[in-house]
Amino acid sequence: MSQAPQNPFKLKQLGVDQVKMVNALMSGIVTYRSKLGDTLKAGAPFADVVLLGSPTAQSIPIMTPCNGVLFSITGHHFVTKGDTIAMLATDEQQIKVGTQLAF
Repeated sequence: MSQAPQNPFKLKQLGVDQVKMVNALMSGIVTYRSKLGDTLKAGAPFADVVLLGSPTAQSIPIMTPCNGVLFSITGHHFVTKGDTIAMLATDEQQIKVGTQLAF
């Protein structure tokens, strides 16, 4: 009898308060250096926003706000300040205890 295949992933359930949403700090075209599923370190650049209002193309790096796994990116190429551009799953609690999670 053959053995069942081994699962190469160690699954871990995270709470909704362990998701860090990353918002654009400026408007422009977003490009990603990292791909979905990458483990990111806090302070490392994972994306860039190319500014549209400057006479020459200027790219501003977007730094990872905390350690985590990149599991969601925006489907939009053009973003405005405040748009959510990515979500990270992290071991760190991101929301203060008692905060209402409803929108």
